[in-house]
Amino acid sequence: MRYVIALAALLLAGPAGAVDWKMYGGAEGNKVCFYDAAGIDRTPDGNLRIWSVCHVSEEPNASPDLMRG
Repeated sequence: MRYVIALAALLLAGPAGAVDWKMYGGAEGNKVCFYDAAGIDRTPDGNLRIWSVCHVSEEPNASPDLMRG
Protein backbone atom coordinates (compact mmCIF):
# COMPACT_ATOMS: atom_id res chain seq x y z
CA MET A 1 0.00 0.00 0.00
CA ARG A 2 2.85 2.41 0.75
CA TYR A 3 4.17 1.75 -2.76
CA VAL A 4 0.88 2.88 -4.31
CA ILE A 5 0.71 6.02 -2.15
CA ALA A 6 4.33 6.95 -2.92
CA LEU A 7 3.83 6.34 -6.64
CA ALA A 8 0.67 8.47 -6.71
CA ALA A 9 2.35 11.30 -4.78
CA LEU A 10 5.37 11.43 -7.06
CA LEU A 11 3.38 11.15 -10.27
CA LEU A 12 1.07 13.96 -9.20
CA ALA A 13 4.05 16.15 -8.27
CA GLY A 14 5.54 15.88 -11.77
CA PRO A 15 5.56 18.53 -14.46
CA ALA A 16 2.46 20.70 -14.90
CA GLY A 17 -0.06 19.72 -17.55
CA ALA A 18 -0.97 16.37 -19.03
CA VAL A 19 1.46 13.54 -18.39
CA ASP A 20 1.76 10.15 -20.06
CA TRP A 21 3.86 7.95 -17.75
CA LYS A 22 5.41 4.93 -19.49
CA MET A 23 7.40 2.19 -17.77
CA TYR A 24 10.85 1.81 -19.29
CA GLY A 25 12.39 -0.77 -17.02
CA GLY A 26 13.76 -1.50 -13.63
CA ALA A 27 17.01 -1.14 -11.80
CA GLU A 28 18.76 -3.02 -9.01
CA GLY A 29 16.17 -5.79 -8.92
CA ASN A 30 13.31 -4.12 -7.08
CA LYS A 31 13.06 -0.67 -8.71
CA VAL A 32 10.56 0.20 -11.43
CA CYS A 33 11.25 3.25 -13.59
CA PHE A 34 8.89 5.49 -15.58
CA TYR A 35 9.27 8.42 -18.00
CA ASP A 36 6.77 11.06 -19.13
CA ALA A 37 6.21 10.47 -22.85
CA ALA A 38 4.11 13.63 -23.18
CA GLY A 39 6.82 15.82 -21.68
CA ILE A 40 9.81 14.93 -23.88
CA ASP A 41 11.52 18.15 -24.91
CA ARG A 42 14.44 18.76 -27.26
CA THR A 43 16.71 21.61 -26.17
CA PRO A 44 18.22 24.05 -28.71
CA ASP A 45 21.59 22.28 -28.42
CA GLY A 46 20.03 18.94 -29.47
CA ASN A 47 19.75 17.26 -26.05
CA LEU A 48 16.56 15.63 -24.81
CA ARG A 49 14.96 16.64 -21.52
CA ILE A 50 12.77 13.89 -20.05
CA TRP A 51 11.02 13.63 -16.67
CA SER A 52 11.68 10.25 -15.11
CA VAL A 53 11.13 8.59 -11.76
CA CYS A 54 12.05 5.24 -10.21
CA HIS A 55 10.23 3.59 -7.30
CA VAL A 56 11.24 0.76 -5.01
CA SER A 57 8.82 -2.14 -4.94
CA GLU A 58 8.02 -3.71 -1.59
CA GLU A 59 8.11 -7.10 -3.30
CA PRO A 60 11.62 -7.57 -4.73
CA ASN A 61 10.60 -10.43 -7.04
CA ALA A 62 7.38 -8.86 -8.34
CA SER A 63 6.90 -8.94 -12.08
CA PRO A 64 6.98 -5.50 -13.76
CA ASP A 65 3.72 -6.48 -15.52
CA LEU A 66 2.02 -6.74 -12.12
CA MET A 67 3.28 -3.31 -11.07
CA ARG A 68 1.80 -1.54 -14.11
CA GLY A 69 -1.51 -1.40 -12.32
